[in-house]
Amino acid sequence: MRRSILVAASALLVAWPYAGCGRDEDPLEGFAGRDRAVAATVLAYGTAARTGDAKAVCDDILARAAKAPLGRECVRRVTTALRGVTQHRIDVVAVRFEGDTAIATVVTGAGKSPRSGALALVQEDGLWRIARVGPLPPPGADAGS
Repeated sequence: MRRSILVAASALLVAWPYAGCGRDEDPLEGFAGRDRAVAATVLAYGTAARTGDAKAVCDDILARAAKAPLGRECVRRVTTALRGVTQHRIDVVAVRFEGDTAIATVVTGAGKSPRSGALALVQEDGLWRIARVGPLPPPGADAGS
C-alpha cells in the first residue's frame, strides 16, 4: 500500500514537463488561508523531489500514517522512488476539504498530454502533510468532475 503511494507520487513528478509558462509567477497566487498552506505543502514536495531531498519528504512532507509502514527505510525508499524524477513542475489547481482532510487537485504536464491527480493531506502539529496520492486518470477522464 505505502509503496503505491511512493510510486504514484513519483509518477506525478515524472509527468511534470512544464505545466505553466512563466517561472516568475507566484505558484500560490489565488490561494489564501488554509488553501494556501495545503498548496504550499504540495509545492514543497515538488521541490524536494526535484532536488532529490528524500529526507525532507520523510521528515517534513509525508504524514505519519504514510511514512509509518516505511519505518527506518523511509529515506532509502523515497530516494529510490525519486531517482526516476526527470521533470520538475506541478500546478495545484484546486483545494477542497472533506472533514479533516484536504484534497489538492494537481495537474502535471502540458500541451496535449496533461495529467491530473489528487493528493490527500492531513494536518499534523499545525502543518499540512501528504497522506496519500490518488490515481492519475488518462487525460480527459476527469473532465466531468
